[in-house]
Amino acid sequence: MNNLTIKKTAVLGAGIMGTQIAALLANSGLQVLLLDLPFGEPGSLNRNTLVKQGIETVKKMNPPAFFLPELFSRIQIGNFEDDLGKLQDKDWILEAVVEKIEIKRNLLRKIETVRKKESIISTNTSGIPISDISKDFSKEFQSHFLGSHFFNPPRYLKLLELIPGPDTLPEVVQFFKNFAVKRLGKGVITAKDTPGFIANRIGTFAVCFILKTMMEYELTVEEVDEITGSVMGRPKSATFRTLDLVGLDTFAHVAQNLRDALPHDEMRDYFKIPEFVQRLIEKNRLGEKTKEGFYKKIEIQNGMTEIYSMDLKTLEYKPRRAAQFPSLQLAKTQDTLENKIKFLALGKDKASDFFWKITTALVDYAVKRIPEITDDSADIDQSMKWGFGWKIGPFELWDMLANIKGTPAVQDKLPTKKEKETKDDFIFLSLIKQNKTSLIKQNTGASLIHLGDGILNLEFHSKMNTIGEDVLTMMDEALKTLNQYNGLVIGNQGENFCIGANLMLILMLAEEQEWDDLEEAVDRFQKINQKIKYAAKPIVSAPFGRTLGGGCEIVLHTSKSAAAAETYIGLVEIGAGLVPAGGGLKEMISRFSQKFSSLPLIEPFKPMQQIFETIGFAKVSGSALEGKKLGYLRETDPIAVNSDFLLSEAKKTCLNMIEEGYISLEPQPVLVYGKQLYSNFLVGINLLKEGGKITEYEVYLAKKLAAILAGGDFTSPQWIPESHLLALEKETFLSLCGEKKTQERMQYLLKHGKPLRN
Repeated sequence: MNNLTIKKTAVLGAGIMGTQIAALLANSGLQVLLLDLPFGEPGSLNRNTLVKQGIETVKKMNPPAFFLPELFSRIQIGNFEDDLGKLQDKDWILEAVVEKIEIKRNLLRKIETVRKKESIISTNTSGIPISDISKDFSKEFQSHFLGSHFFNPPRYLKLLELIPGPDTLPEVVQFFKNFAVKRLGKGVITAKDTPGFIANRIGTFAVCFILKTMMEYELTVEEVDEITGSVMGRPKSATFRTLDLVGLDTFAHVAQNLRDALPHDEMRDYFKIPEFVQRLIEKNRLGEKTKEGFYKKIEIQNGMTEIYSMDLKTLEYKPRRAAQFPSLQLAKTQDTLENKIKFLALGKDKASDFFWKITTALVDYAVKRIPEITDDSADIDQSMKWGFGWKIGPFELWDMLANIKGTPAVQDKLPTKKEKETKDDFIFLSLIKQNKTSLIKQNTGASLIHLGDGILNLEFHSKMNTIGEDVLTMMDEALKTLNQYNGLVIGNQGENFCIGANLMLILMLAEEQEWDDLEEAVDRFQKINQKIKYAAKPIVSAPFGRTLGGGCEIVLHTSKSAAAAETYIGLVEIGAGLVPAGGGLKEMISRFSQKFSSLPLIEPFKPMQQIFETIGFAKVSGSALEGKKLGYLRETDPIAVNSDFLLSEAKKTCLNMIEEGYISLEPQPVLVYGKQLYSNFLVGINLLKEGGKITEYEVYLAKKLAAILAGGDFTSPQWIPESHLLALEKETFLSLCGEKKTQERMQYLLKHGKPLRN
């Protein structure tokens, strides 16, 4: 078993799931062989048409399956007839063909004849018993065979259910689990070989119960989605929008398979598809793939469209009407998920009653699945969070409700959660903060924590991790305290690293013309970022998720970054009618001047134009790899595929810098190109204006941005101090805050969550 390794991989089946899994492997730096059925006669140039079509489909997906478009070059293509022999050197072969057992078994029989000994074979089945698939295969094959159930889309949904067969070696399971966690970035749950495994069993029941119960309560499609969405800690797509995305036919197939496979399940009848779903399937209203399901985009006038919802009684589409339940309206106003759920639970209306009924039934069903599908209730909670995007699992929800409205009898049946294994390379800030000696300082916006080994951690926990007074105060405290420690990590374990400055506060100060206060705030943020850049000890940022505006500027100033693979980073201030003012533009110019200062004068214009377009169009990276291409992250910055290891990676990076003898930076001048570069920018701006691609006000904003990136009115290239650029940033930012159209942009962005093109 010491020979277990995974370097060369193959995916068999180039459908939507197989190609996305191949993309996931390519994202992880692996070479992949992707095979499917042959097309045409042997020797034909079109033999691999099916695989090519699969890759082209996945390349166009939104959100993207690849970290970078060019990563598809890591995928080699072929077919089951001509290229099966290429499997003989593969370490892991994943079968992802159609969900029919005989097709899977026939293909695996062929694999058995060519695979090398000790290669791992897995099937991506979502519910066919693993023991049935591998029955009668050789002992050595069965000892290396298991189920590897990825969730769609595999890049974004973290869950991977591992299902050992009856003869799978424990060391194979453990090796593959470690590989999937660390190399693929997956959250791995080991499931028992039962129908639907864990997540689909619980999740499908939850949906089926909602569909049946809503008819009893005479609720509309949109009312159910408002109750079962973000207010309950579930995705915004809630119930019916999720079904449209999954496909009604796919959902019906999964539910029917579970009903057929579960003759002794006490809730088996609930897996029967309701009549209204069956009627929609018959009418080919399958959801997103047929452009109509429970929702449909309707053209109302002059090319304008609106999303209509379905009336389940008539199956006709009608304008959506917001739910009017008091408990739901109150719940929506709450800041925390716990308070949202409490207000929903404490109501005296139909929404509250419906919530209690579906929640109690779900928890009761989950309780009775132990030990059938797993021995640990925590596995059920985690599966629903990783696989279905829930913020809390059914048992965690019940814990939250325990003291709200009495305790139903099901509470007494809840199993005791086992202590989950802890790993040295996991850092849990919530646990560390429980130790009073580790929590150094704290306010409502941020905390300063000792991670051990002399490394501090600055954690943001303001609303959406925005940068306001409390965060700035704690950043100052962190820099002062750093003198007594060896290094600092800036990172947290929320939903996002930081979405930027507190825009509401900026708008309020601008509308009230509190210019001195606004200037003081900008000046303070600039000075803190400069202190971060020139600190005597290494400071490492740990960006992940949305890292925008001021959050991006903090990252740009740190000694190094350890970024999560899923990092969406960018300077997006233009969308709010502003320019970056925390030193972000200064840092982008500084990085440029370090890289291109030796080039002839004309040559730097092209890369500077790229910087101008990146910031002018508020480009946000789709991954950490793209963040490096855009210049927000350094080429040498490490990337953590699994965000669970991010803070550990950041701490390790900090310790390595100390061990290598960290030498702090000394202030250096920055090379700017003045009027010649500004004139170059104007050409591009005018072309965009003439092409109708930007508005008059966006022309105005673009010129303001161009003036800063040019560095001023110099007639020839100049080396200037950073303070000159910081002053330009601040002056431009403050002047834009006074513009009516900028204030309109800020108001719109705060209200609608998207930019206004005024």
